[in-house]
Amino acid sequence: MNTTQKSAWTDISLVAGREISTRVRAKSFAIGTVLSLLFIVGLVIVVAAASGGSDDGPEPTTIAQSGVSPEVQASIVSSGEQLGLTVKFTGATADAREKASAGDVDAALVRDGDGYRIYSPGDTLDREVEAALRAGVADAAITGALREAGTDPAVTAPPPIDFRTAVQPEPVDPDRDDRMLTATVGVMLLILTVFGGGMAVAAGIIEEKTSRIVEILLATIKPARLLWGKILGIGVVMIGSTLLTAAVGLAAAVATGLVGSFAVAGTVIAASLIWLVLGFLFYAVLYAATGAMLSRQEELNSTTWPLTAAALGTFYAVLFGAGTPDSTLFQWLAWIPPFSAGIQPLRIADGSASVYEIVGSIAVMVVVTALAVAAAGRIYQRSVLNVGARVGWRDALGLGATEKGATA
Repeated sequence: MNTTQKSAWTDISLVAGREISTRVRAKSFAIGTVLSLLFIVGLVIVVAAASGGSDDGPEPTTIAQSGVSPEVQASIVSSGEQLGLTVKFTGATADAREKASAGDVDAALVRDGDGYRIYSPGDTLDREVEAALRAGVADAAITGALREAGTDPAVTAPPPIDFRTAVQPEPVDPDRDDRMLTATVGVMLLILTVFGGGMAVAAGIIEEKTSRIVEILLATIKPARLLWGKILGIGVVMIGSTLLTAAVGLAAAVATGLVGSFAVAGTVIAASLIWLVLGFLFYAVLYAATGAMLSRQEELNSTTWPLTAAALGTFYAVLFGAGTPDSTLFQWLAWIPPFSAGIQPLRIADGSASVYEIVGSIAVMVVVTALAVAAAGRIYQRSVLNVGARVGWRDALGLGATEKGATA
């Protein structure tokens, strides 16, 4: 590394270090980080509670009983399994009817002489529960009669029938849902990172410009180094905060059973990291160029609306299209920056993206980002020292000056 390269990296690292130190020490950063962590943990808990967390199967159907033999209970449990019910009997109790009346159990079965009585909490009984009780009692009676007659009940059992579909089913990927959930949340965090980081870059440039600090800085450092130092510093803070939030959210998801394991979800996060870096860089340099053209913070929102619209467009595409990542629209958007930064992680998680598509879309994103970096650097150098009226795009890019020179 020659002296010029060392000097360039020294300047960039000093500016980046200043940005990191200033932002990390700010109370607003600490408060925002804590609130983000609390929000992601709370969101995971709410989603896990709504979805039931890990799949523990259906709730058992509880039956109170009085005078029901173990053989009859086992027969009813077997009949319930055939109907998709998990039947669970309580211990023998004299107040089985009262338990059903109070709603403490789903039903009560009471031996009454040679027969049985069924009691339910309301006026009606679930049809499947009633069918399981009646079939179980009948099967137990038949089995008992056959044994008394000296006949093996297995002889009269109907032959098993195994249902097979003529269509070959698609293989089920048990980890797909975990990957898709992780990718969707990751893309949401990506959008928040690029939007918040881009706005921070633009606002910082405007602040330095209006306070004339940039004039002092540019007396000792080149504009490109100042720009890259600022983007690098803010990028480290924003991306680091995002990865911390993702890690805490993933830990909460695994703890609540919403996600099966760290390994599956962690793989998706690692694969999405390159899109997080490219997406942030793409938006950050464009926000920086926009900020350099302005002299008032009040103009920022109205001027950066195209970038905001692109970020929101990616957000809504992911939000409404996450269920069909292999759709034709997603296949096209996966190649088009900046949408590819949000779409491609979903297609990777779904398994829809081929290696050719992944590598190709990354290459396209790198090229477009490089063009954005070149344009943003040109705009920044021409505009950052112009205080007062908003700098027009033609002047910022040097086109206006060229035309004026040609006319003169």
